[in-house]
Amino acid sequence: DGSVRAGLPAFPLALASIAHQTVNEMVAINQIDGTEIHTAGDVNTEGQSLTYTCYVDVVVDGSVATVHLCTVAPGLSFNTSNGVLNWTPSYTIAGVFEFKITGTDGTNSDSEIFVITVNDVTAEPVLQTISDQTTNEIVAITQIDATDDNTAGDTDADGNTLLYTCHYDTTINGAVGTGTLCSTLTGVSFDTDTGVLDWTPSYTQSGNYEFKITATNGLSSDAEIFLITVNNVNAPPVLQTINSQLVQPTNPITQINAADSYTSGDTDVDGQILTYSCYYDTTIDGTVDNSSLCTTLPALTFTGATGVLDWTPNAAGDYEFRITASEGSLTDSEVFAIYVASANVFISTWKTDNAGVSDTDEIQLPLDAAGTYAFT
Repeated sequence: DGSVRAGLPAFPLALASIAHQTVNEMVAINQIDGTEIHTAGDVNTEGQSLTYTCYVDVVVDGSVATVHLCTVAPGLSFNTSNGVLNWTPSYTIAGVFEFKITGTDGTNSDSEIFVITVNDVTAEPVLQTISDQTTNEIVAITQIDATDDNTAGDTDADGNTLLYTCHYDTTINGAVGTGTLCSTLTGVSFDTDTGVLDWTPSYTQSGNYEFKITATNGLSSDAEIFLITVNNVNAPPVLQTINSQLVQPTNPITQINAADSYTSGDTDVDGQILTYSCYYDTTIDGTVDNSSLCTTLPALTFTGATGVLDWTPNAAGDYEFRITASEGSLTDSEVFAIYVASANVFISTWKTDNAGVSDTDEIQLPLDAAGTYAFT
């Protein structure tokens, strides 16, 4: 305990012998505790406290220069008050090291020299911790980049290239099997060379997901398990594209049936029922206000519950329509045109210097005049 027994005679300062050791990389040495041999503590026989220094070199010759403190070795700790040395050599530090611990009472000193041999072993991947995340549907997660903890990259401590796999399940129990690859999850991308995972959950993917990313160097592996929670959000309707049409008067248009892109029906992705409205104007500019309901056009029918529009126009003209779907609070709209052409429809403006046709002549053909035409 470092105390001095009454009547103990004064002896020259002398440190207890320190034995040599051999360990493997990533295995802790047996703790070394520098002590005075007569007192078995950190005082001399006169009760004076000792302080310690520790140096190291890699030339095993029975002497150690006072150049490199022991603590230059990664993972080594040394206490100058009690002479205690602890060390877990990393994967990058195999070799033979000669140490010298010196104790002094301020006037006298003594040293012990010893050797620690660190055997090289094949480095195992050690993945950095991957934190849990919480996101909303349609919001991308923070990108996950799996890397080795020793190198902060995609090699292990020995320089071996790592390859990655990623699996997931929806049972949150700290264990993930190898049955379902992450890349089978809609919206997920995973790079097996870099360990990079990206995901933007869709409106149908709320829930809890447990992921496991595994890194291997071909001989050994390490894995990280983490949780991604996807919160449900109210999905807006997303209407399918409605194409413009060209018809002649008294011919019916191709029936228009507005529907949600996700469901191809009259509910949104959350199952909420959609209702539809329809307005039109005669200015083709990509916008339609709420001034004129579609059903004010003669011979046009529109069903608000299904989004179905039928029309047999009776006169030529250009019409722009807007159908809007609503689930009660959120909406989406599609704007499209219906061109009702006269009996003759403009085809092209001929651009030539040929005699007989000027640069501004307009060539018109009947709309139903199918065939191939040559002009001279």
